[in-house]
Amino acid sequence: QKKQEILLKGFKELRWDIDNLIIPKATFYLWLPIPPKYTTSEEFCSQLLEKSGIVVVPGSGFGSFGEGFFRVSISPGEQALYEVIERMENDGFYFN
Repeated sequence: QKKQEILLKGFKELRWDIDNLIIPKATFYLWLPIPPKYTTSEEFCSQLLEKSGIVVVPGSGFGSFGEGFFRVSISPGEQALYEVIERMENDGFYFN
């Protein structure tokens, strides 16, 4: 729960509309929409890896209904999750 809260708070600070998403209580990942400036989930995930060194899974890997989303694991340690948000912020990965 604590790790999920860390990422949710961080993504909210990065302007994801967390309050209007359905977030499961018992899960080890978050399923979030890609920012609107990206045309595919693969494009967003590739940019995130290249610029920030962050690995997330493009939703397209789960079929056509997954396109437009990405999956991020909440299983790393708390410090690593804070670092993910910090890197995204430093590299300009905001939702809008």
